[in-house]
Amino acid sequence: MVCTAARASSPQACTAISNEPVQPKITYENRNIGVEIFPNPAKPKVEGKGITDKYLEYMEWFGKHWRLCQLAIPRLHNKKFVRPEEKDTYRKILPKLADHVAFFTEQMSSPTVRYLTMNKLNHQSHMGKKWSKKMRKTINKSWGTIYNYYEKKKRDMRKYKLKRLSQGKKKKMSGKDLKSKEEFYSNLAKRKEPPKPPPKEKKPKREPNLERLGEMAVPKERIYTPPTIKPVSKAALKYNATERLLVISRPPPRYFKILPPLIPGKVKKSALKYVATPSFLKMTEPIVRHCGGKPIVTQTETDNQDCFTVKPSALKYKITARIKKLAEPKERQ
Repeated sequence: MVCTAARASSPQACTAISNEPVQPKITYENRNIGVEIFPNPAKPKVEGKGITDKYLEYMEWFGKHWRLCQLAIPRLHNKKFVRPEEKDTYRKILPKLADHVAFFTEQMSSPTVRYLTMNKLNHQSHMGKKWSKKMRKTINKSWGTIYNYYEKKKRDMRKYKLKRLSQGKKKKMSGKDLKSKEEFYSNLAKRKEPPKPPPKEKKPKREPNLERLGEMAVPKERIYTPPTIKPVSKAALKYNATERLLVISRPPPRYFKILPPLIPGKVKKSALKYVATPSFLKMTEPIVRHCGGKPIVTQTETDNQDCFTVKPSALKYKITARIKKLAEPKERQ
């Protein structure tokens, strides 16, 4: 408090009154204070290296102007163009071709059969046997390509026909030959059993957990609380009902107005004075039925006599003993 009061008059008075030692400024010479506690002494100063006074001044300035340094950093960094080094592309290993690409390239690499056969015929005489052998291999290889598939089929058929013609017709098999091959034909004539499906692998059944089954077999315990009739409270016994509650508790008056019972045989006066309309009279007429395909205008007892006629052939029919037996009722015990 004394220092703050004296500071207004003069700064020298503040230092004299406080009697506190002023801390020296941190420099390069006094930075190794307290290093003697370590067993190894500090390394001697090397000129031109380490922390200098200029670096300490810069750090003090940077602490005050840190925001300005951050704003000075550019947002977009454009790297300097550097020409790539030229590499030896000849020694680079080429990637492996796909399967379908390799197949078609191999098929297309073989030359056509026509050119090969022409070269073989022209140069076979003076090239030697080894050359002709190689040419034969290449011709067979080119015949196996996909581009000569249908031509090869025709060529094979022609070769097969020429081979059959050179062999001649086969002789008919005699009885001895058939007997020798009887077992072979009998085995062929036997019915072949269809392949059976592989047997399914049966999963091993788990052993039942008897402890768990025993726990589940025990009946479940339930707490039963019997109903209790609570006594009527004293306040309910002393309660006096209001006028409104008494009105609400009464049943509605419509339950008291009971209609009188109906008197049997009594007809209303309005029914006696009623005049029937023509449509109502038409509805009261009986239903007209058809008998023998003719409509009955007025239905009487005589009209219904021939309604269900019987054929004359049915009247002349004589019953047989079999039908008479079937017509008898069955006797059941």
